[in-house]
Amino acid sequence: MERYTAFTARANRRRPFRVLHGPWPEAPAVIKVLDDSLLRENWPWFANANLAGANFSPGLRDVWMGRPHRIGSAALASP
Repeated sequence: MERYTAFTARANRRRPFRVLHGPWPEAPAVIKVLDDSLLRENWPWFANANLAGANFSPGLRDVWMGRPHRIGSAALASP
């Protein structure tokens, strides 16, 4: 569950930014979906989806987030 790059978008501009923190404490989450009608209404394929699992983090401190930065066109090209 570690991730040190996050992404944002504004006015159709997608930008990554760095995130630094210690390891996230995590634990399995027990959930019960009570109503998924909004998802099924907007994405019909969701009616056939199965929950694979869920985790949560009770939180952490001392998180640093950098500013969003541009990605060069070469980085966006498909391999």
